[in-house]
Amino acid sequence: MALSSDILGAESEALAGGIGDAATQTQSLFRAAMNAMAQPGQIYPASCDALPPAPLQPLMAGLLTMLADPETPVWLDDILRSEKSIQDWITFHIGAPIVDDPDQASFALINDIAGMPDLDHFNRGDQAYPDRSTTLLLNVKHMLADAGDLVLQGPGIDGTAKFDFTPQPMRFEQQWQVNQSFFPRGVDLMLVGEHEVACLPRSTRLVLERAE
Repeated sequence: MALSSDILGAESEALAGGIGDAATQTQSLFRAAMNAMAQPGQIYPASCDALPPAPLQPLMAGLLTMLADPETPVWLDDILRSEKSIQDWITFHIGAPIVDDPDQASFALINDIAGMPDLDHFNRGDQAYPDRSTTLLLNVKHMLADAGDLVLQGPGIDGTAKFDFTPQPMRFEQQWQVNQSFFPRGVDLMLVGEHEVACLPRSTRLVLERAE
């Protein structure tokens, strides 16, 4: 029986669109991600020529390719999960299993930030292995370093640092205060723009007073 053009098109979309020069680009993405994790609230340029199925953002796909492997389960929000070609792309190019429960995920891809689950739905790790917590990759529209309403403290920050990003999860400041209270457990956030990345690791604290 002949395969329909829709099925062939979906399979072709899943097989295509991987990173071109994988070795060079993953090294560049690794440096950007590690610098961003080491200096919370600072924004680092990053780029990737991956062409995953929409609406999975290319840079987010590239970062996931660099971070994940067949041993690291991935959770997708409802918008990304609804596109089977995205699941097929991740399976083919990365080999990471897709899980239904966010608490089982090593990495979570969030396209709809306003509608995402609260941070306590994800894996905080445990006292023996806090690094087994979930890293959330959020598809943000705008980021500001050295400006904004969020005032950050913690490792990698000289005193305090102002930062902002949009959109934000609902009740983000309250959620982050709870997340940070579990340190060294807790989730980490990787904020992914079109051509830039910033991070809020679990060690980062929010100053309660908003910046003037």
